Amino acid sequence: FSSFLLSPSLSPSLPISLSLSSFAILASDGLWDVLTNEEAVAIVTRQVQAGASDCGARALVEAAYGRGSADNISVVVIDLR
Repeated sequence: FSSFLLSPSLSPSLPISLSLSSFAILASDGLWDVLTNEEAVAIVTRQVQAGASDCGARALVEAAYGRGSADNISVVVIDLR
């Protein structure tokens, strides 16, 4: 079971400034291979402003698929508000 534990070089926590962030995007490389950080943030921002119940996760998957991502595409958007 030791192969399933985090290696000492990985940290299970990330510093997040809640005053600057209203959401966090966790995604597989199937998304990041075809979208930049800025593009992903812009898509989620538009979806959140439109009231999307999934905070834009589906729109990110569709954008990556539309750009021809050949990898698995998994996305979670966390609302930090």
